[in-house]
Amino acid sequence: MKNYSIYLLPVAALTLIGSLAITGAVLLVTVLTASHIGDELPMSYLEKLSMPALSIVVPVIGMLVFAAILHSLFSRRKIADLKPANRAAVSKHQSVEHMKAA
Repeated sequence: MKNYSIYLLPVAALTLIGSLAITGAVLLVTVLTASHIGDELPMSYLEKLSMPALSIVVPVIGMLVFAAILHSLFSRRKIADLKPANRAAVSKHQSVEHMKAA
């Protein structure tokens, strides 16, 4: 399996920044609407930009991307995929004598 986590890191960073920006925008609209600044104009802009849907979709995409990155980072490599020097070291540690009780 190829190491695709390097390519997903910028996507994950963008989703994290995007979800923080959406959260800040929703907080700002809530404060403006609660203090009656602009009447209902901020809330109508929020609905036109479909921010409630984006505030759910963007973090979910970020979680899926982070899960894919973690899966690729912590997946175990097979012994056949290792270089010959590393294969001998892994085989030595996985021998039966290594697992015998004292």
